[in-house]
Amino acid sequence: PRGLREPETAALARAAEEQGLGVWRDAASSPAAVRDVKWLGTFMPDLTAMNGQMFDAVVEQVTSGPYLRVILVDSFKEVGVRLACVKIPLMRDTDDGGQEEAPSSLAFEAALFVESQLLHRSVQVVIHCVHSAVTKGVFGTIVTSGLNPIDLPLALLASGLARIDDTS
Repeated sequence: PRGLREPETAALARAAEEQGLGVWRDAASSPAAVRDVKWLGTFMPDLTAMNGQMFDAVVEQVTSGPYLRVILVDSFKEVGVRLACVKIPLMRDTDDGGQEEAPSSLAFEAALFVESQLLHRSVQVVIHCVHSAVTKGVFGTIVTSGLNPIDLPLALLASGLARIDDTS
């Protein structure tokens, strides 16, 4: 019931305001608390310099099974990365005539699988290929660590949610 916790939450909110925490902080006294994230998208000069390098990153969004948006920890640059070596059904796809097709049920399942494994996790991103003539994108490998390291492409292949993609 709503009324049972109101005094407790009001007291917590007052305490946070008195201490200057969160939304109550003085922005002028702590400007470093706000990050200036720059979206690189597919801006080729910056991305080409990253080719072949490994970066610490945080996965911010899984837009579709193979497409991730990551923030590079050292520079707070946001980069769109497509998983290398695997072909995963897309959430939005077009047929040969350019008409949009409905996503397959595997597209939702693959996106959920990738999201459950990587979303908001600290990872390392290895940029393999930038601005390929075939794909016009950034191909990369996600390396996880910690308590539960996974090899994402192998896990997707083993679960039947992906095929080997030799074009990447």
